[in-house]
Amino acid sequence: MIVPGEILTLVEEIHSSGDRIIDFFSGKSDALSCSSTSSDSDDDVNFANDPSILRYIIIQALRESAVVGAKILVLCDIFSKRKNELCRAERHELIEYLKTRLPDFMKQLHRFLEVIEISLGNLTPVQRMDIASYFVSDIEHVLDVVFVFVTEIKTALEQIINASSAKKDKNYSNFGDKWKHNVGQALGKSLKNALHMRELMKLRSFHERVLASFMNLMHKKEVFSDMNSVNKTRSVANNLEWFIVEIPMFMLRTKELTAALDEKLTFKEWKYWFKLGTSKVAWVLNRLACHRETLDSLIRQIDRLVESEQFTRCLVQLSLLDPPPSAAATAASCGKTQLQTNGPKHTEIKSFHESPVASESKLAKNAVSFLKKGLDTDMSFEIVTTSQDASESASSPKGAYAAAVDGEMQHVTIKAHCIVIASRCDWFRKALLSGMKESINKKIVIHDTTPQLFLIFLEYLYGGQVDTGQLSTEQLADLMQLSDRYEVDCLKQISEDALKNLIDEDSALFLLGIADQFNARALRTAALEFIALNKDIIKSEVFYDLPEDLQSEVEEMITWVELRNSQRSEELSGPQFLNHDSPSSMSSSLLDIEELFSAVNISGKEEEQASDSSSLEDLPLTQDSAQLEACVAQLRDIVGESVPREELVRVSLAADYDVNRALNFFFSRFT
Repeated sequence: MIVPGEILTLVEEIHSSGDRIIDFFSGKSDALSCSSTSSDSDDDVNFANDPSILRYIIIQALRESAVVGAKILVLCDIFSKRKNELCRAERHELIEYLKTRLPDFMKQLHRFLEVIEISLGNLTPVQRMDIASYFVSDIEHVLDVVFVFVTEIKTALEQIINASSAKKDKNYSNFGDKWKHNVGQALGKSLKNALHMRELMKLRSFHERVLASFMNLMHKKEVFSDMNSVNKTRSVANNLEWFIVEIPMFMLRTKELTAALDEKLTFKEWKYWFKLGTSKVAWVLNRLACHRETLDSLIRQIDRLVESEQFTRCLVQLSLLDPPPSAAATAASCGKTQLQTNGPKHTEIKSFHESPVASESKLAKNAVSFLKKGLDTDMSFEIVTTSQDASESASSPKGAYAAAVDGEMQHVTIKAHCIVIASRCDWFRKALLSGMKESINKKIVIHDTTPQLFLIFLEYLYGGQVDTGQLSTEQLADLMQLSDRYEVDCLKQISEDALKNLIDEDSALFLLGIADQFNARALRTAALEFIALNKDIIKSEVFYDLPEDLQSEVEEMITWVELRNSQRSEELSGPQFLNHDSPSSMSSSLLDIEELFSAVNISGKEEEQASDSSSLEDLPLTQDSAQLEACVAQLRDIVGESVPREELVRVSLAADYDVNRALNFFFSRFT
């Protein structure tokens, strides 16, 4: 488990660097102990009367920020290159852990803005003018340095583009003779050339942006240089005042972003964006390493400017910089010994840092045993049920609960441990620790379930596992309802996955109803697909007990499946070259193949077969008319006015109003 350990270490180091930046601007004396201008007293340092301290703080903060940026690049590079060393569950757990750290980073950013507001917000106009006057010469120097860097970046990009263009011309000159009689190799070579051209276009686009930044920076530098000293000081003071005024707005935006990440960013979306971001960063780093000779001078200047050992180590790890001679010699002499020493130790201590699964965990088994024996309990659950329902729990462990009959109702008490329940379930934690009556009586009343099922629910909270194979469809449905009520999402997901495998003609409508009620999307989709493929199910009386909007959705799903099947039968009557049910993500690949074929003069158009006899009246009616019209309008903008509207409506319905899929259907039928 070396890869997760490296990534977790990087995350902690990034947090530590953020804390140091905050300490710098908060004026803590221990953070500024290495400054020659800092006070010898133990009191916090105040830079309002000494701009030199603020200058030192900014330099140190920029250095730490550069280290943070380099470590983020290292994190992306490690994950992208070595993720295959982890199994799927380990990658999933690592990405989920990184998502949990996002709020911590946002809190650090908010604290940083608060410290800046406190430090700079109390400055008087005179103090702001003094700071501005002190920083005029530094700003001129910074503009000169940045101007030099941008110039070198522009020059390096031009060299890389020229070298790439020469390589492309050489490949095309040898293409015709070498691959003339081999179509497969010709296609492969053309694909490589197409990818090379795409990379070259990206470089040129980036070069244009750098050139625009270069011109803008040069203009600002000239304007600032033409000012006299008074105007320069006034300009810096005005910008400082504007920044102070805008800090509350930055803080508000940070809070909004934090709330959006907590409420709207699902794990699936975060996983997609994290993988996409890390892969793009790794690609950029790989390109930089390929052109290292051209960029070597620029990278070394940046390293000397930052002047940080951690930053240098990150550049070496990214293969952008050679290790220092002393470090390289040490690594060469000690590498073999280090490998021999660390190998066995890693195997020996693996069990200490890798958590076992619940089924193999002694702690989980002991916790469940503790629950069943009822030892040292400090709270209880009272399940209110009918005598008939309570009789189902006769085979449960003896001593786990006691029953009391009250007329037709039976009150079953199950003893539990407050600390376990509160730590494993947020709903119970709020009830037990927030001053409600449950926290006083240490008793929670449970309705609408059976003692046996609730005991299974508790055993999952204690042991982290449940044997779904021993439960019926009704019990799994009730368990999912119980998990949804008390916000135990993991158990809800387990129940949902088990129910997906139990869908049949008798239970499909029932499961569709509860999936829609409890927002179980995967189960809902599976039930809909099963019903659409077995349309006779809707003749049951249970179908009319569903909500009207759900009935309409089922009918539309059946209509769409029938239309898709009819189109497939028509298309299968001719030769097949492409998969007509390609997902939306394949649309760009189809366009790339089309361009590739045109590059090697391969064309295979067939004559269009218009179906003038079709009309809108022949198409099935749908309630999603707005989505249909929007999809048809977008298709019309792409394919032009020559295509009949009826054909666009057909492919829109077949693609379920997805424009990319509709384009796939259209081009596969008419090309």
